[in-house]
Formats: sequence, structure tokens, C-alpha cells
Amino acid sequence: MSTKDPRIKRTLKLLSDTLIDMVSSIGYELVQVSDLVIKAGISKSTFYRHFLDKDNLLKYVMSEIMRNLIKRMLSARSELEEAIVCFQYLRDHPKQLRLYLNLPLNSPPRQVFRDAITQLVLERYQPLDTDPQLKDMAINHILASTDAFLEWYRDNLDDYSPEEAARMYLDIIIRAAVRVAFEPREEWLRRFE
Repeated sequence: MSTKDPRIKRTLKLLSDTLIDMVSSIGYELVQVSDLVIKAGISKSTFYRHFLDKDNLLKYVMSEIMRNLIKRMLSARSELEEAIVCFQYLRDHPKQLRLYLNLPLNSPPRQVFRDAITQLVLERYQPLDTDPQLKDMAINHILASTDAFLEWYRDNLDDYSPEEAARMYLDIIIRAAVRVAFEPREEWLRRFE
């Protein structure tokens, strides 16, 4: 799908924003394409020209969110700065955070996000030469704790700055879990020298 045409860009933005709004208010399961197109002010044929179904639109929306977030993270000069960028993004886009949290735990978009976190951990840290189960347990702890932390952050956006949230997340979730099962990879440490 070419997004160079301004009309296509406008349509994709309308559909994305409408999906985010609807999921934030009624949940993903209750979103119907017929309601979505009415709220977006486009025809069903236009919707189906771009997407197969609402799942396909959701995949597009989540990939755009991840692309924007990763693009911002690439400018970070430290692990803390990277985390701050993430929490600032969530503060600036609370509807996108609610979209993610309103999806079923086993939904493909949530799994994509969880896979991205796992990949980040494994790129930065290597397992200690201990029980291999410990690595899996630590990663599962990070994933479950991240979801719980995001729910907490959603409910406390006005009470904590992105810097405070980033420090808490790194200390309570990442560093605590990593400490027992991983050690930093040399190439990861060199990135910030």
C-alpha cells in the first residue's frame, strides 16, 4: 500500500485514529468495521481497499506505533534515556497506551510488543551460565511486570514524570530480573561509551 498520496495518508490516519478512539472507549472486541467507517467518515469500500478486516487495521496501527517509538529510541544515549523516551511517548499518546492495554493478553499485537521487549533484553544481556530455566523465568517476569507497570503508569500519568517512571521501570523490573539471570553484552555497553 503506497502512502505517498496525501489522500491515502489522510485515510490511513483517519482509520487509525478512529480505531484507537473506539478501542479506548469500548474495547477491541466490540469494534465493528461498519461502526468504524461511519465514525471515520469513509465508505466501507474505501476501508476494504486498504485493509482486509479490523485485525489487519490493528496490525497496521500497532506497527506504526512501534515504528514511531523505535525511531525515537534510536536517538537515546543511555538505557535510562531510552526508557525516558518510551515513557514520554506513552505520556504524549495516552490513547495508544489504552489501546494496547485494552487488547486481550493473548492478542497478536500484544505478543508482538512482548516479543520486541524479549528481543531488546536478549540483544543487551546474555544469560549467565546457570540454570537455563532461570533465563526464561526472568524474561517471563519482565513481560508480565511490564504489562502491570504499563497499567500502573496509565493510572498515574499525571503523578509521575516520564523520568521518574523510567527510573522505576528500570530499577524494579529490568535490573531486578536481569541481575539474577543475565549480564550485559559487551557490544551493548560499548554503544553508550
